[in-house]
Amino acid sequence: MKARILIYCLVLAVAAGSAVYAGPFQKELVAANAVWVAHLDVERLIAADVGRYLLAETAKGRMADQVAAFQGVFILDVRREVTGISMFATDRDPDQSVAVANGTFDVQRLTALVRTKDSYKEYSHGSRLIQSWVEQPRTAAGKSPPRRFYACFVRKSAILFAPTLPAAREGVDVLDARKATLPESSYLFETVSGPAPSVFLTAAGDMAIILAAQGNAASPASKIRRFRFTMSETDGCVNGQADMACTSAESAQQVRLFIYALIGGAMLRTDSQPELAKFARSIKVSTHGARATLSFRYPVMDFIILLKKTPPEAILDPLSLQSAPSLPRIPWLNK
Repeated sequence: MKARILIYCLVLAVAAGSAVYAGPFQKELVAANAVWVAHLDVERLIAADVGRYLLAETAKGRMADQVAAFQGVFILDVRREVTGISMFATDRDPDQSVAVANGTFDVQRLTALVRTKDSYKEYSHGSRLIQSWVEQPRTAAGKSPPRRFYACFVRKSAILFAPTLPAAREGVDVLDARKATLPESSYLFETVSGPAPSVFLTAAGDMAIILAAQGNAASPASKIRRFRFTMSETDGCVNGQADMACTSAESAQQVRLFIYALIGGAMLRTDSQPELAKFARSIKVSTHGARATLSFRYPVMDFIILLKKTPPEAILDPLSLQSAPSLPRIPWLNK
C-alpha cells in the first residue's frame, strides 16, 4: 500500500540516473523509532536492463528535465557526487520523511551555492549548521508552489535533506549518533537489509503506527499491520512483491478485494492508457491466513514502454492512490 513511496524512489533513481551507486542498506542512517524505510540500491538497478534504459534516458527530453530539476532543488551534481540514497520517517511524524544522500561532496562549494538561494537561513544545532532555502520545484504539470528545504552537510560523505526544521534536527542527531539508530532486531532492519542479490528497491513499514499518528482508523489500510515491498529484475522480467501482514484472515481478504478494485480501475484505462492497463493485468493478489501478497512479473521491454509512455506521477491517479489518506507524503516530491 506504500505505492507513493516506492514510485517516488524510482523517480529519484531516474533523476540521479547515471550517478547513483547506492550499495547495501546502512542502519546507521535510520532512527530507531523509524516507522517506514525505503532504500534504493542503484548499483543493482543500473546493472539491470531497466536501469540501463533509465541511464540512457537521463540525457534526453523529460528525463533530462528531471535531472535538471533534481539538481536545481537538491544542489547536488548527481553525475559526480551522489553514491546512495536512503529515506525514512519516524513516529514523531510519519509524513515528514528524511533523505540521506551518501557520496563524496565538496562541502565548501555546496555551502556557498546554498547561500545564494532565495530566502536563505541558517540554524545552529549542536556543532552542526542546518541550512535552509526556498525552491519552486518543477513537476509534470509545471512549477509547484514554493517550498522551504532544509539540509545539513553532516560530513563529506553524507548530506541530510528534510522538509521541516524538527525533522532535520532529528535526522542530524541520528547521523551524529546522538540518537539511537535502527537496531538489528527491528522488523524494518530485518526486512530491508537482506534482500536477494537481484533486488534494487526495498521498503518496509509499520502501518499500525503510521495510521495511529494520522488518525486514519477508517482507512482500508487499517487492515494491514506491516508491509514490505521489493522490486527486482530476473530473467528478462521486472518483479515486484508487496507482503502485507494483516490484522486477521478476514482482513487479508478485504485487502485483497480492495486492491483488485484499484486494479480494475486501472484496467478500464485501456483506451487512454493502454500500457498502464496492460501492466495492471499482470498484478496478482493472493492471501494465506492473515497475510496478503501482491506481486507482478512483467517483461522488461514492456516495463520500459510503460515508463516511457506513462509519467511515474500519472500511475498514481488511475489506481486512486493519490487521495488515499494512509499514504505517507514525501513533502519535497509531492505536488
